[in-house]
Amino acid sequence: MSTPSSISYVLQKDFGVGPAFYDQFAFQNSGVPGGFAYYVDRPTALQSGLINGAVSPVGSAALAGGATYLFTDNQTVVPATSTGRSAIRLESVDRFAQGLYIFDVQHVPTGCGVWPALWFKKSTNATLIAEIDIMETINQRDQNHYNIYTGPGCYSSPADRRNQTSTITGVICDGNIPKQPDVPLGCANNDEASGGIGALFNQNGGGVYALNLDLNQLAIYFFPRSNIPTDIAQSKPNPSTWGEPEVYFPFDCCSPDYFQDMTFIIDTNLCGSWLSNAADAACPMTTGGEPVCDAYVANTPSAFGEAYWAINSIKLYQPTALTSFNPDTAVTCPTGAIVTAAPRTGVAMATASPIAVSSAASSSSPTTSPGSAPAPIAVKTSGARSAHHVGLASVLVLSSLVLSLLTTLI
Repeated sequence: MSTPSSISYVLQKDFGVGPAFYDQFAFQNSGVPGGFAYYVDRPTALQSGLINGAVSPVGSAALAGGATYLFTDNQTVVPATSTGRSAIRLESVDRFAQGLYIFDVQHVPTGCGVWPALWFKKSTNATLIAEIDIMETINQRDQNHYNIYTGPGCYSSPADRRNQTSTITGVICDGNIPKQPDVPLGCANNDEASGGIGALFNQNGGGVYALNLDLNQLAIYFFPRSNIPTDIAQSKPNPSTWGEPEVYFPFDCCSPDYFQDMTFIIDTNLCGSWLSNAADAACPMTTGGEPVCDAYVANTPSAFGEAYWAINSIKLYQPTALTSFNPDTAVTCPTGAIVTAAPRTGVAMATASPIAVSSAASSSSPTTSPGSAPAPIAVKTSGARSAHHVGLASVLVLSSLVLSLLTTLI
């Protein structure tokens, strides 16, 4: 589970603060199918005081120096039949894959009718290819929901391979299959402890989340403000010293190729099907269906004074050494599990040709990506593994030798 202590990380991307931060994203400008938020564009957000800028933000009393803010309108009564209350949804200009992501969040939206999320997603038309939910909850709940979704062929490893602090509640990651009653959709993980999100998180000054994504694992960590590792504070992250993560998902029965070319999203939705139908005694005014929730959100602007993000920083690091795909061959996966990975060559550093960030305008993707045409991906049958792993190791060794030879010649 642990990251080898010999691996070090270099900074590849710093999202910046304020206007520089906003430059990394496209502001969505539309109503939400399945929600009562109306996402506004950047000029409207600036003019309305929903983001850092010359106009006093609607939450100016909460402002603290050095953070990026994303507010929800808490001034206006809107018609319940309208497209919704003004809010922010940011979608990254770049696309992301493997790397070590550090999210320093000071304040997360909270309140009855509020559905905040910080997540990665890849989809083609209406088909979900990959999703990683780092921070997500509803209403005033203080427990985080960590969900992993993919297309077909991705399954959780057995529980004894997943040493993590959150509770595993779903083991089939395919997010496109019909939802079954009382069966979690996707590879869901619920935080049983309070304080990782919501009002308690805010009262404690927020904290740091980290996503460590490589060819063998997906691991999510949380550190409250009072317990942030020194190596993170010094911008020298070392996951091998962080202990047990909130979520540990080894790619024993799932291809890491799913998690390529993902969009990074930060949003504050309002109402929606999950929230409006949730049994939540603390928020009876939003329970009972979407029309009930919409009416409350429309007519109660003062309820959204805490519905804002305050983000201190987001940074992406890359390891100085490339890891190869090496799933546990002792694990028996369900029939149909995809257990191959497209070869990666070169060293994953922040210098030339980084593997984690690609231009949004680019249409390139791994030739064996689960998000592409389904033909070239090997499929695992129970009890047997593809020999592709041996081929991948050979490619990586050969690539390393070629790099060494070129270095010697230069």
